[in-house]
Amino acid sequence: MIKYAATFGRKDATGTAGDPFGTVQEAVLAGGPGCMVRVLPGGYGYLLLGVEVCGCTIEGADPKHPPSFTGGKETHGIVVTGPSGNNGATHDVTLRNLEVAGAGYAGVKVHGDNNTIDGCYIHDVNGNGVEWHGAGVGHDLWRGLTVRDCRIERYGLIEPDSNQWHGIYVSGTGIRIERNRIREGGGGFGIHLWPKIDRDCLVIDNEVTDCKHGFVMGCTDYDHAAMLVGNRLCSDAGGAGKIRVYDKDPETFCLVDPNSFGFGNVFVD
Repeated sequence: MIKYAATFGRKDATGTAGDPFGTVQEAVLAGGPGCMVRVLPGGYGYLLLGVEVCGCTIEGADPKHPPSFTGGKETHGIVVTGPSGNNGATHDVTLRNLEVAGAGYAGVKVHGDNNTIDGCYIHDVNGNGVEWHGAGVGHDLWRGLTVRDCRIERYGLIEPDSNQWHGIYVSGTGIRIERNRIREGGGGFGIHLWPKIDRDCLVIDNEVTDCKHGFVMGCTDYDHAAMLVGNRLCSDAGGAGKIRVYDKDPETFCLVDPNSFGFGNVFVD
C-alpha cells in the first residue's frame, strides 16, 4: 500500500498524492506494516519513527527534490527506534531519497535489524552522520544494515577538532557500506566500525575525503575484520597510506594498510 505525506497535508486525509497526510507518522499508521510512504518535497522538522514503521519504506516522492528533515538543538534529524528508546528496535525499514539538513546530534539514527539507508543526503549535523550502534533487544548485536549511495557532508560540527564524530558510525553484523561519498568531517573519522563487527561486513567503493582520519575499525582479530574493497580514503592523521585498527581501546591502535583486509583500496591525500 502506498500513502503520501506533504507539508500541506491534513490528518484526516485519504493518503493519495492529491490528498496527502500532514506528517510521515500519520501516513505510516494509515498504511500499516509493510507500506510505502512517499514524502513530497518541502521542509519538515525532526522525524521520529517507532515500531509502527517495521517493514515500511519512507522515500522522497521526487528524486530531484528530496524532502528535507531538520533536527533541533537536542534532537537527531531522523530516528528509527523501538518502544524502549535507545534500547528499542525497529526492523526492516528503508529510508530512501531523504535529506537531513541540520541536527543537534546524529543525522540519521537507526536501531534494529535489516534496515537500509539509501540515496540520502545528510549534512551540517552536530554529531555523527549515520549511527547504528548498540545491542538489540534479545540478542547481542543487531544484524543487517545497508548504507548506500549516500552523501554525508559536514558532520561533527559541535566539536570540529574532536575525533568523536564520524560520517558513518556502526556496530553489528551483516553490514554493507557501499558507494557513499563522505567529506568535511573535521577531526573525526569518515567510517568508524565499533565496538564489534564480523567478517560478513563489507565496505566497498566508498570515497572519504577532507577529514582527519579516513577509516577506523575495532575488531578482536583479523579473522573478525570487515572486508574492504575498492575504497578511496584519506589517510589516517598518524600515517600516510594507513587506516586505524584497534581491539578494545581506541587510544591503543595500529596503523595498517587497508589492503590487509581486502583489495583495491587507494588513498586520495
